[in-house]
Amino acid sequence: MPANSTVQLRLAPSRLAPAAARDALARLGESVEDQTLESTTLLVSELVTNAVRHAGLRGDEWIELWVEARPDRVSVRVTDPGNGISRPPPMPRAERPTGWGLFLVGEIADRWGIERDDHTRVWFEIDRGNGS
Repeated sequence: MPANSTVQLRLAPSRLAPAAARDALARLGESVEDQTLESTTLLVSELVTNAVRHAGLRGDEWIELWVEARPDRVSVRVTDPGNGISRPPPMPRAERPTGWGLFLVGEIADRWGIERDDHTRVWFEIDRGNGS
């Protein structure tokens, strides 16, 4: 059984953050099957983009990304000190190009949630079908 692989990253709240998060996930390519890595990368990009656009972060604040690839699943947490949301937004409208991030998380991830304390944390898990 392969060892767990972990990615931890602090991202400045800039338009460059989603690309930096995607680049950091590339190191999981040797331990995570392509489809699971593609889904994880898409959802991480959406959540980091949400934090950049909607959290109201100052330049000296950070978005924290934590990803762990285990034999049975990939777990992700995106955390920021912003106000966040307490519940999922309504269904996005087809005519709008934005607002699809949490909808996609709900459709693709096997489990997900939003936690609020002194930070906002959106997490998700994707099961790995073949256990490797």
